[in-house]
Amino acid sequence: GSPSPAWPPGPPLDVWLDDVIEHEQGGRAEHACAELLFDALDASRLAPRAPLRDGLHAPRRRRALLALLTALEATRLAEADAPEAVEARSELAGRLGEIIDYRMLAPLEALTRDPAPSVRARAVTAIANLPFKRSAQVLRAAAHDDAPEVVSAVILALERQHAPVFVDPLRRLAHDAPTEEVRLAALGALAGIDNEVAAQRVLEALESGTSREREAILRALRERRPARDGRLAARIRARLADGVPPELAAEFARALG
Repeated sequence: GSPSPAWPPGPPLDVWLDDVIEHEQGGRAEHACAELLFDALDASRLAPRAPLRDGLHAPRRRRALLALLTALEATRLAEADAPEAVEARSELAGRLGEIIDYRMLAPLEALTRDPAPSVRARAVTAIANLPFKRSAQVLRAAAHDDAPEVVSAVILALERQHAPVFVDPLRRLAHDAPTEEVRLAALGALAGIDNEVAAQRVLEALESGTSREREAILRALRERRPARDGRLAARIRARLADGVPPELAAEFARALG
């Protein structure tokens, strides 16, 4: 018969290895930061003459080191049952959010499940800095948090998302988020993304949504004008050409500015 594969079938080997490493790290920030530190050191050894302050090596190494030290201190305080442990974990979330690296997602996800609402809220704010689809999925889960301060952090985080990678999670949030405020924030974020799916969802809300949904979109468009040759503007012009009721035409005109 054919020989057994050297690794499990499915995703590429490097993706599989990354998943294994993440599983072994168990969401521990110190492990993720140490891995990033070692990678940066290896890169500097491979290119010893390359400038270290090039926006990649030194800043990332410094941020990873600070986050590593903060993680170790947070662990020490937690083991000592010190009251400062909550603040240390909150500071750790902020430090991890300063490192734009996929490996920071697992420890931040762990912090979104922290017993302290203040830590969960800080983790939500931090994870919004990481431009990955998984970040939006975490925000979607955090929208169901029982603590108002966490939900408020989700709303503020959603308002900052303008990358196409967030379209699908935002579209889902705009439809099924547990609170109206989160749904409105997701709609407003979609209005700022030049993407076909986002434009379709925004147009639907302008045509048949509630007055609060339309106002959320118009407010977002006032703050971030759609490109005149963008997908949303093109769809609005097409609907105007088809003929719409006067009140809807007025809404569309306001959307186009």
